[in-house]
Amino acid sequence: AKAGVNFLHIGTNPVPPLPDVPQLFKWTDGENSIIVMYEGGYGGETVLGDFAICFGHTGDNGGPQPAEEIKELLEKMPNIYYRLIVLLGARAGLRRGEMALLKWQDVDFKNDRIYVAPNKTENDRYVPISDDLKNELLSAKKLSKNDFVICLGQEKARHSKDFLTAIYSKITKDLPFHCTVHKLRHTFASHLVQNGVDLYTVSKLLGHTKIEMTEIYAHLAPDTFSAAIKKLPKI
Repeated sequence: AKAGVNFLHIGTNPVPPLPDVPQLFKWTDGENSIIVMYEGGYGGETVLGDFAICFGHTGDNGGPQPAEEIKELLEKMPNIYYRLIVLLGARAGLRRGEMALLKWQDVDFKNDRIYVAPNKTENDRYVPISDDLKNELLSAKKLSKNDFVICLGQEKARHSKDFLTAIYSKITKDLPFHCTVHKLRHTFASHLVQNGVDLYTVSKLLGHTKIEMTEIYAHLAPDTFSAAIKKLPKI
């Protein structure tokens, strides 16, 4: 408010608990005030008398990347470790921290699956390895320098949450479309839902402990309910 801002729209991921505040309210500290619109999602509509305010967002990562962009990303990557970032995100749904700390002992080539260790908020899980990801993993294994699958950047920075973010941002900054490491994970989930995979299965592959966390992708499967009705037996 002191900087001259008169209106503030706050959108949030719909999963966490929301504060008990009106959707539209005036905040003041006694000297300064600001109009706040608070929504339990990335956007929506607020009707005020005879007019409406509408904020529409595709999400915090700009929406999923189509398969064509993933293919172009893989072609633009300078080496196998950058390609693994793309594939571990877009084909296995790993988080950036999970990629950075993934070790060869977690990659089960015999059963074609990756073990993802638990963290403070999520349980451990196994993610099947797609054919394209397996090919890159096998090639990277031959070049292995240490216990970690991805060998990029300074080793001392590996445990930083921005370890892969900075590396990936630098290599993708000149591409004609928006890229982030976390966007790859959103792409993984979106592609699954768009191709008919149910939300429960997607939630398990993502490591979500609550199905509500996965329901943000429900709009990508508009024909799900109709398809479900068609599966009823004939009478």
